[in-house]
Amino acid sequence: MRAFGAVFTGFMLISPLAGAARAQTDHGALVSGMVSASVTENDTAPTVSGFVGYRFNRALGLGVELSSMWVEPFNEDVVSGGQLTTNPVLLRPNFANVDGRITLFTTNVRLEIPTVFARVIPYATGGGGMANYDRSFDVLYPPLPAVIDPITGRTVTLVTPPGIQRINESQLYMALTLGGGVSLLWTKHMTVDVDARCVALLGTNGGTIGRFGGGVSYRF
Repeated sequence: MRAFGAVFTGFMLISPLAGAARAQTDHGALVSGMVSASVTENDTAPTVSGFVGYRFNRALGLGVELSSMWVEPFNEDVVSGGQLTTNPVLLRPNFANVDGRITLFTTNVRLEIPTVFARVIPYATGGGGMANYDRSFDVLYPPLPAVIDPITGRTVTLVTPPGIQRINESQLYMALTLGGGVSLLWTKHMTVDVDARCVALLGTNGGTIGRFGGGVSYRF
């Protein structure tokens, strides 16, 4: 009797999922949200993203995606854009309190791959767009050694360090994204997604980001 009850319970749980798989239409709108971990050569940081698209048939879809990544700057000079004036007399400054954030907007093609499993929908996605890279950091100048004036013999300081400067800058890059994942049908319209991406920012030194996460999608 217990075995029969367990089988009946399992059937009741699986039946809605099977029905949801059969109820899927060939086309319609698709919205999804995802929380991921973005991995760069320097850091692992959280990312949130949203996607809005349209499925033209069971295989092909097109949409736009907006992501926000909190990452540290890549392995390059954090000073750029001419905001920091250098002087050959000054010693090389140190950088502290470095923060970075990338806002990524891309247009993506989504290809869903048919399988023998009605509830499992593997997919591949790729596209391109723009990335706005905001970063800020403190520039700390070390104290300069005093020198002796060969004419007067007095000890003098050639240049007075400006102290600590807070630098804020923003740059635009072209971005390419490629990846894929698996959607698992849960209800008639809802899926649970597992996703992996590679994002490349063109024009940066080592500007490649790996993104791994999960989320949910709703199919209209």
